Parts: sequence; structure tokens; C-alpha cells
Amino acid sequence: HWTLFIVKFFTMQVGARDHSKTAVLELSTRGSRNNPDFRARLGIRQGHPYLLIEDGEVARARDDEERKRWDPVELPGITAAVDTPVRLAFAVVPDETGKRFTLQAYWNGDLVHERPIDRLNARSSAPLWVDLVVEGAPDDLVDVSFDDFRLVRRREK
Repeated sequence: HWTLFIVKFFTMQVGARDHSKTAVLELSTRGSRNNPDFRARLGIRQGHPYLLIEDGEVARARDDEERKRWDPVELPGITAAVDTPVRLAFAVVPDETGKRFTLQAYWNGDLVHERPIDRLNARSSAPLWVDLVVEGAPDDLVDVSFDDFRLVRRREK
């Protein structure tokens, strides 16, 4: 079960010949019709560091301010260099009650963002999908490598 693992991480390197649009680590749960109910993406999009967190459906947002939570998260001070490996990680950390979770995003070991997640909780039974994703046009040259993928198991109490 996904709650047994606290960290999902890997090393990614984008080469100089890469023309893909997006290369990311993605965590997601799927709702009805296999649409993402929760999705978090961390990696590189159009040559820049990229973090996206979609916690439920944007249509359920109460106002424009809440809708901004579905926009990509700015990562000031973070750079993505060609041919330089980056270590990316997501940690799903329970609160003191163990019933609610916070998503933490790490770039080369540094915590770059954290946010409480509504769609993941102690009662969640849906699988948490972990995918390495590269997107682009069908004829785009892809020069992305993924390595050292690991799941770190949560310590039992």
C-alpha cells in the first residue's frame, strides 16, 4: 500500500539533444473514468524546473484564489542545466494524527515546496501511481535518462 512508503525519488538527466516538452516524476490517483483525482508532477518542462499539484478537480474551487492552487508552483532559485543530473523526490508525510498527509517536493535534496493534500488520507484505498513521464510531439528527439529510482519505506511504529 502506498502509505507504507514515505519517499519516491530518482535521478533524471536531460541531454543537449532533447526536444521533449516535459520530463517528470508523477504521482497520481485515478478517479472515475481513469481521470486523475490527485496528480503531482516534478521535473523539467520546456527547459525549466516544474512542479504541478492537482488536488481534486479545479471545478470544485470556490474562487479565483483557490483556483490558483492548480497552477504550476513557482520554484525560485532552482535551475535546470543540460547534461546535469538532478535528484527529484516526493515525500508523502502524515500529520501527527496519521490521518492527513502533506506532499513535500525535493530538488537535489532541498525541500522546495510542501502542501497539505486533501485527496490523500488514511482512508484512501486507491493505488498511488508512480510514473516517469516524457511528453512531446510524436517526432521530437528525446534525450532524457532516468536512473536510481527508489522507494523508501516508512518506519513502522
